[in-house]
Amino acid sequence: MESHRLLYLLVLSTVMIWGSTFAVMKSALQELSPFLIVFVRVGGASLIFGLTLLFLGKEAKFHRKDIPVFFLLGLIGVSLF
Repeated sequence: MESHRLLYLLVLSTVMIWGSTFAVMKSALQELSPFLIVFVRVGGASLIFGLTLLFLGKEAKFHRKDIPVFFLLGLIGVSLF
């Protein structure tokens, strides 16, 4: 049962961050350039993913066939946002 609570907490956190992003970006665009905002977003995400990979170690695997999908998701995530 404890794992379900953690899962719900993580999902709730994701939705709260995702939902507040639009308001934060609207405010940030008044002070910062779009290039700087994207740079900080991508840099922060890279740091978080890098730390996650370090923490998970060999448990985090991906295959060569997944690289085009990751590239497409990254392109869509940056350009459409």
